[in-house]
Amino acid sequence: MATFAFVLRLLQLPKRHLSKQPTMSLSMANLEGLELVEIMDAVRTQEYIHISFYSLYVYYVLATLPEEITIIFPHKRNLGKGLFFVIRYGMCTYIALHFTRGYRNYYHISAQSCKALGIVQHFVYWLVDFSCSRAFDFD
Repeated sequence: MATFAFVLRLLQLPKRHLSKQPTMSLSMANLEGLELVEIMDAVRTQEYIHISFYSLYVYYVLATLPEEITIIFPHKRNLGKGLFFVIRYGMCTYIALHFTRGYRNYYHISAQSCKALGIVQHFVYWLVDFSCSRAFDFD
């Protein structure tokens, strides 16, 4: 979803290439093609940045798992423990769903399955976002 919004922002930027006078060897179609290539390059760069940060988060979760087991698991169930688990593992679930739907993959899923994954992904994102706002709401 963020990638789509990024592309829309890029499309709304002023067209720098079209403001210059094209040379004889470049036509307007070539300029539009160059702009599309720049947009796709920016989208791909954004994908790689997302993947690296998602990988870093999953590594962090796995690296701190032994400490979590010794510190968090022995406590009684309460709101803080519930928020901790929803935020921590909800984000991991969101990352897995985002990789399933949002990035290039080479397996086939039906349109209904894709729609269902999208609904679940948006619900998990909403749940994590709501939990974060609830966890840091000190009023």
